[in-house]
Amino acid sequence: FKGKGVNAVVEVDGVEPANKELRSELFGISGKRGVYPQVFIKKGGETKFIGDFEEMTSLNDTDTLPPDILEQNPTIPTFTRVFKDLITKP
Repeated sequence: FKGKGVNAVVEVDGVEPANKELRSELFGISGKRGVYPQVFIKKGGETKFIGDFEEMTSLNDTDTLPPDILEQNPTIPTFTRVFKDLITKP
């Protein structure tokens, strides 16, 4: 994430007993139990599930599509599009 300019990252160790309540809440949002990693965006009081490893890999892959393809297809999810509000430029 930091390599792509997303610095507002909080990692939650899902195995840690102290995180049991949060882990259960996040599993409820994602619908995926025991699947790691899982990525969420928390904005205000809302937490949105973005994806697991496979979905994050896909977002990274689509970020490398030719710019003209992305321009013609603004609904294709890419890492940059999904995390646009969290990416900070140096």
